[in-house]
Amino acid sequence: MEMLSEVNVDLSILSDVICRDPVLSATVMKYANSPLYRRVIEIKSVHKAVNLLGIRNVATIILIATMRSFSTPPSTASAAIWEHCTGVSALTRLIARTVDRALQDKAEFLATIHDIGAMTLAVNLDQYDAIYKDAIQQGITLDQAETNAIGYNHNDITTASLAKLKLPEEMTTLIHNFHHRDAITAINTDDDKILAILSLAHQLEAQILGETRVTETMPEDIETLVRLLNLSPKKIKDITDDFEDILDQGF
Repeated sequence: MEMLSEVNVDLSILSDVICRDPVLSATVMKYANSPLYRRVIEIKSVHKAVNLLGIRNVATIILIATMRSFSTPPSTASAAIWEHCTGVSALTRLIARTVDRALQDKAEFLATIHDIGAMTLAVNLDQYDAIYKDAIQQGITLDQAETNAIGYNHNDITTASLAKLKLPEEMTTLIHNFHHRDAITAINTDDDKILAILSLAHQLEAQILGETRVTETMPEDIETLVRLLNLSPKKIKDITDDFEDILDQGF
């Protein structure tokens, strides 16, 4: 992560470092050949994968491997949050690919890290499984269940966790207070667009996966987001169909 935070990253040195870690190597190769990235030819080396994926995608993959490793063995809550993060991340990439391809790498990265606070709580707080279960049983958002039980929520922990990662500010600034912000009423900047994409990914994931998924506070509804992003019913169907295909094939 320190290497990735440098202004000029030497991809060959980065690849060498990744090659020394079997878990990182396997994760990079898996994602390089994932249907999310639509590779026509199978990628068979880490160096080739890193060059094709680019810095931001490699950063996303390293974070995925890290989050997965510190949630092993998984609890009920950490497994569910992990599935949520990867699902929202995939949907974010698919939506961004349709709305503005130039934003898909940054949007996917932000989607991956947006709930790192929830993962941190899940692996460190003994009663977190009970908090997660309460959110489902009571039909309330996860952040509300957390606040009810312990007086703060994972959004507060996300801010502190991101500071520890020493990522460039432009990679993380949008995630601070993601769940507790003013609703987007117009798309005026790329940041507005990314937040709208990430919010819509949450809404679609909850819609596709049903009532077993814990929801989180979102200031916009799905109809508003679809309108703001100028997505037709056909485009939404294409996105959800692609997501369901990815679920079947694995990320």
